[in-house]
Amino acid sequence: MRPSPALALALLLAANPVFASKGRTPASHASNPGHSVSLAVPPVAVVPVSAGVPNAAVTVPQLPGQVPGQLAAPTPFFSSYDAGVAPKAPGAPSPERPGETAAKLPEAAYAPVPEAVSKAGQAGEGKTAADADWASRMGGRAPPLNIVVAAAEAVPFVKTGGLADVVDAVSRGYAARGNKVTMVLPKYKSLKLDGVTLEKKINLPVVVDNRVETAELWVGKRNGVDVWLIGHEGYFGREGGPYGGPDGLHQDNDERFILFSRATLEAARAMDIKPDIFHVHDWHAALIPAYLKLTDAGSWFPGAKSVMTIHNLAYQGGFEKWTALKAGFSSKDFTFDKTEFHGQFNFLKSGLQLADALTTVSPTYAKQIQAGPEYGYGFEGLLQWRAEQLHGVLNGVDPSLYDPRTDALLSRRYGIVNAAAGKDDNKLALQRKMGLPVGAHIPMFAVASRFAHQKGI
Repeated sequence: MRPSPALALALLLAANPVFASKGRTPASHASNPGHSVSLAVPPVAVVPVSAGVPNAAVTVPQLPGQVPGQLAAPTPFFSSYDAGVAPKAPGAPSPERPGETAAKLPEAAYAPVPEAVSKAGQAGEGKTAADADWASRMGGRAPPLNIVVAAAEAVPFVKTGGLADVVDAVSRGYAARGNKVTMVLPKYKSLKLDGVTLEKKINLPVVVDNRVETAELWVGKRNGVDVWLIGHEGYFGREGGPYGGPDGLHQDNDERFILFSRATLEAARAMDIKPDIFHVHDWHAALIPAYLKLTDAGSWFPGAKSVMTIHNLAYQGGFEKWTALKAGFSSKDFTFDKTEFHGQFNFLKSGLQLADALTTVSPTYAKQIQAGPEYGYGFEGLLQWRAEQLHGVLNGVDPSLYDPRTDALLSRRYGIVNAAAGKDDNKLALQRKMGLPVGAHIPMFAVASRFAHQKGI
């Protein structure tokens, strides 16, 4: 991962007055400006909760021994629902990645450099060789930023695809340049936590579907990055992968990632951090820019900007329109220029529309997703309209994991000067291990992939 373009984007956001506006601007899909899709539910009396005034209807839990006034659990935010509360029917889940078992990475891949080991204050705090290399090459050319990175997965904790690799590498790349980085993930039951010491910090009241859920904030540190895990036994303490279990996708994925997004903001407020940038990834965290623009959560972090990174437009988080109410938005927010997309409440659309800047995985993909429906999946018009805010930042290869000079899993290590011989030796070793015909001239093809249409399978 080349972190310098992403850091340049973050600095652009911090300095560019164009992004300072909280105004709501029109976008595209086939709707008329100002068009609102009626939620059409019976009016139900709802007690609104103010961000600053305690309310008897909301219980604010505290940890045992917690001193009043210090890290007090905040009163949760949500907009008063001017259209009432939706029926409690399960929403239609979006297309999703199949749950997969995260591959165990070799411990040697994260071996800290010797000079970092002696300075590490706790387990998981040492920097990798790649981190040190990034820091030495980039230097201190810009003032440090406070960056919150929110995503559904990250290496080595949980992985179903390339999203996890990028979230980890970007977070470490930001931190290597001297920025304060907090990476926020759901605390799934299947998380791999080797080498990371966690501490339960606080309980957070979070409103989902007009009820108060209690989320837990667990904190730790790894490779210079603060790690926050959002715990909730009912939503995240399940068997299987991040998005589904043995019986398929979780039918309440909308509520699971509403809670994750809102708890991320509640945690930042409770811990009294002042992010300059919220960097959110894919639909699972895409509501955070919407909350910053459309609710009083924006007043908690004055001056904070949001960056939305698109890893794959095919996964959108589209649910029934009632989900707008579950998420705490009013019917005035369920419009084409905010959260509505072809009659559904769409997590990804909310982020694409309301984030201050957009990035995606390469300059080529940034062009493809604007060109037409084949890659744009219906968002091509919106992305054309936001072209000035859309940046293609090329995903790279993480040298701390994939360096043939140091990779302990190779039969023979090699570098630039002996690459041909090194590749041949490893090819022959793999052929022998797999019981295949042995010969350097024999073509071999391998695919590491999900069984998904987009992968050509």
